[in-house]
Amino acid sequence: MKKFIYIIIILFIISSLTLLFKNRDFKANFSESNGTTPINIVFITDLAYIIPTNASINSIIKNKSKTTKINIYVIGVNLTEILKNHIEKQSRNNTNIEVILKKSGGNGLPKNTIYNPIISRADYIKFYLPSILDKLDKVIYLDSDTIVLKDLTALYNIDLEDNYIGAADDWQSTWYDNRDARFFNNGVMLMNLKKMREDNIESKLLENKKNDKINRFITEDAFNITMQGKVKPISLKYDTFGVEYNRNNILPRIRYVLGKNFDKKMYPYKSTKEYRKDVVIIHYCGWGATKPWRYKINNYDKAQKLWWKYISKASF
Repeated sequence: MKKFIYIIIILFIISSLTLLFKNRDFKANFSESNGTTPINIVFITDLAYIIPTNASINSIIKNKSKTTKINIYVIGVNLTEILKNHIEKQSRNNTNIEVILKKSGGNGLPKNTIYNPIISRADYIKFYLPSILDKLDKVIYLDSDTIVLKDLTALYNIDLEDNYIGAADDWQSTWYDNRDARFFNNGVMLMNLKKMREDNIESKLLENKKNDKINRFITEDAFNITMQGKVKPISLKYDTFGVEYNRNNILPRIRYVLGKNFDKKMYPYKSTKEYRKDVVIIHYCGWGATKPWRYKINNYDKAQKLWWKYISKASF
């Protein structure tokens, strides 16, 4: 499997060089047109996650409405200028992409809070999004291990009111100590960057991370502690884990995950098929998750097959 990944990376670099020389005069244009306000989306990636980031971007562009305008910001940790140029040259169909290069994640944190064998240290960049994107008031944050199946306008237009973020409950929330407390997943977030800057949330996230003795999910614990009482719950259809998407009977699982917080108006579905049709974002994380780019295609894995559909059409 490692050989397969190396081959993809080599092909990616070769095509990047080709695009670079073919499009030397290319400049991304982030201006608005026809008075339509663009949707702002941000990814964080490094070399290990550049391929899934590519698939996610491709899925956004393929499934958005023709009139929807999108600005995608990719924060590239330790990426080269060649890779930066390649990603930006994928701008098309009213979608503009800008790559912001960063050297590392986890600055300001003790070394013993940084290490995790599963999650990249680039994940710590989430703490700094309000200042990195200091010209934006609102953004959709997406983990790189996602694909988007529908237009994101409805998600972006959710009124956050006085909350810092909008996010879905974590499908694994039943694991945690306080079953009645809501624990959200920070792999998909609608972020109120303006309010986060006003309330100096970055420093609070860092402080809570320094004091995090459990360190289960890198940034997710700190986000949940810091944002407590300031999170607007959104539907799980915006953050459906791949392993959950594959379930034959997903509705009882949703009721179990949400417990007393289950809302019939938010979840009016009568069947798994009906829910699946309404899923907007699949997130390849969670217990038992298979990262599609690390495994052979499993014909019985519906979520995995969808990921390969978008990577096969992505620009390399």
